[in-house]
Amino acid sequence: MDNTESDAFKRWQQCWQTLALSAVLVGTPCAYAATQPTGEMLTPRDSHAAAALPDGRILITGGMASTSLSASVEIYDPVTATFSTAPSLSMPRVSHVAIQLQDGKVLVAGGLGRVDGANSMEASTEFYDPATAQWHSAGPLAHLYHDPVAHRLPNGKALIFDNGYFSNAPNAELYDPQSGTFSDTGVLSQVRIRAASVVLADGRVLVAGGRAKSGETYFASAEIWDAATGQWAPTGALNQARMGATATLLSDGRVLIAGGNATNNSMIASAEIYDPATGTFSITGALLNPRSSHQAQRLADGSVLVGFGNTPSYGVYTSFERYDPATGTWAAAGSSPYTRFTDTWSPLPSGQILIAGDYTGNPGSAEIYDPVCGPAVATVSPTTIPLASNGGPGVISLNYPANCPWTLHNVPAWLNITSLRSGTGPADIQYVAAPNPAQSQRYAQLEVAAATINVTQAIPCDPYLMPTIFPTIVSASNQGMSGSITVTFSNQECTWTTRNVPAWITITSGASGKGNGVINYTVGPNPAGARSGDITITTASQLNRGFILNQAAASTCGATQLPTFFPESVNLSATGGSSSVSIIYNNPDCSWSVTAKPAWLAQNGGSSAGYGNGTYSFVPFANTSGSARSGVITVTTGNGLTKDFPVSQMAGAAQGGNCTPRGTLLVGTQVSNSLTTTACKSGARGASYYTDRYTLTATPGQRIAVLLSSTAFDSYLYLKDAAGNVLTSDDDGGGGRNSRIPANSGYFTLPASSTGPYTVEVSTYGTSSTGSYTLLLTQP
Repeated sequence: MDNTESDAFKRWQQCWQTLALSAVLVGTPCAYAATQPTGEMLTPRDSHAAAALPDGRILITGGMASTSLSASVEIYDPVTATFSTAPSLSMPRVSHVAIQLQDGKVLVAGGLGRVDGANSMEASTEFYDPATAQWHSAGPLAHLYHDPVAHRLPNGKALIFDNGYFSNAPNAELYDPQSGTFSDTGVLSQVRIRAASVVLADGRVLVAGGRAKSGETYFASAEIWDAATGQWAPTGALNQARMGATATLLSDGRVLIAGGNATNNSMIASAEIYDPATGTFSITGALLNPRSSHQAQRLADGSVLVGFGNTPSYGVYTSFERYDPATGTWAAAGSSPYTRFTDTWSPLPSGQILIAGDYTGNPGSAEIYDPVCGPAVATVSPTTIPLASNGGPGVISLNYPANCPWTLHNVPAWLNITSLRSGTGPADIQYVAAPNPAQSQRYAQLEVAAATINVTQAIPCDPYLMPTIFPTIVSASNQGMSGSITVTFSNQECTWTTRNVPAWITITSGASGKGNGVINYTVGPNPAGARSGDITITTASQLNRGFILNQAAASTCGATQLPTFFPESVNLSATGGSSSVSIIYNNPDCSWSVTAKPAWLAQNGGSSAGYGNGTYSFVPFANTSGSARSGVITVTTGNGLTKDFPVSQMAGAAQGGNCTPRGTLLVGTQVSNSLTTTACKSGARGASYYTDRYTLTATPGQRIAVLLSSTAFDSYLYLKDAAGNVLTSDDDGGGGRNSRIPANSGYFTLPASSTGPYTVEVSTYGTSSTGSYTLLLTQP
């Protein structure tokens, strides 16, 4: 067994051993296995043969019992899940075949027999008659076979050929139940050790792959026996040479070839589909695990189950997997508590599979694989249960297929299951957790039907444990405030509450809690003198932490009181430069804020609001318009009154030329004009460059594109806001020497902080350049 399966194997085996030691009833569910135990065989055996009887019981014959060949026979009854003794074979046999005939009798043939104290390949055959529960001699085989294969044909006859390591010739023969005789039929093209074979839907028999009698010659070839001619004929070859593969007839008449050995030391996971209509093999989804000499069985829903077999390291798998012909893919289908080799699989009338015998150490065991319950994995909710230290009730919801058995395992003594611990199908598992008496967390991992539930129970709160709070003291203005207190507890089981809250403080949320928490509060305006309040945070054991809030006295600012300004006004230079105004209130309770200013002014650091005396700093943009401008800075008081501070700015020095906009740009309308020596020389490009200006009417957030094209000069393009700030510019983004805003492609979004109207400036890369140009404004 591979190490990858060892942990699961130990757990499942322990589960079954526990059940056995407890003398529980047959069929008691085990939490971990995809199979369920059934009755033990009366004779431990491997390399035996099994066949179904007409009433659904399974006949188990011969095999190796310990180190000796066995003639013993037993019958498994799926109704009682027990094995009972049946009459023995006429001689001990191993590696033989057992096949149910059309009349319900079971033919046993070939293999090694033991006669006169010696083991030898045996030609004698016999059949079991379920009507009389007796064995009868049948005619002898035409040839000797160590490990034969037998297939019942649609006409009632049985085709037998050798498949074992001691095969000497590629013989094949037919058994005729009417005459009770064996006769030669066509010879295979070659000896094929451990080839895969199956009866096709039309009654022909496919044999594929295998290995030569000696050496490491593995076959990809395949051949078909036809009852109409009694001969073998070649068909298409496998994509991968292999032996020890399985061949399973699918519902649509195709054949699944899965796994096997590619060399003596190489197991493969590849699988192929044979199509009898075309006589060809095609690749399908690979097994999840490379395996050889495994078992396979088509299930009632058309899927194919495989299990056990050799691992690449020649261990033995415990796992199953399932092939879906509709998707061509494999999926995990659970595991057994045992490794098995040279076991038998027998379909039961219920659709379940009886798995019996083993060469690897569990020869007496038998188990039932249920196609519905076997691969099913339960889902549970919740998957994690964090329990409080004081315990309490709860419910685990189990989702599992109807009639599939389950048992809850690994339940600690402190978790009382008040509902059933075992059952079938979906269920609500109810529990009550006891209080945790220790100063340590406790943990359990419950398991049910391959699903796990992690349970943790918290440490109870130490009665002497105190929280920390932050902040511990706060000062509020007379106008009030909102704030919060953070409570931190090292144990989340500890509870606390707020007490002694002053009437003028309102707790808006978090008045009490468990573990860490946040207390949110508000304080309204103070109508009187300064005040102080203490909020107490108290633990369950009456230990206290204090929070202090101090609030300033009520405002003494008069309802009509206005500030004064110094200076009373300011006249700024055309080139800009920083400036400020002192706001004088002489009463710290009186509040003010700057609520409006000219677009050509910007705040220059500091604050735009305050109490009592303060300073508002600002800076103007350079005035390049050639004319003076003026405006006011509006200050609004806390009482809702306003007062304006006048500001003005001198005209910029004339640079010459005509700086008046030449027009307004319209979306989609191309402007054609010429840049001349009479153009403005006060543009963003500088006094050495001629500039034409155009007005752009737009709003912040709009997306625009402007293209400037000229064959007369290398163009340069600027975009400014109403205050004269350059928002963006471009040199050659329009292709060649043309300019575009934005460069190359797309649209420029006018900033939310800008104001219009906007100005587009047409200028040149080189000094004193002139000539004709076109200008185009576009939008998305």
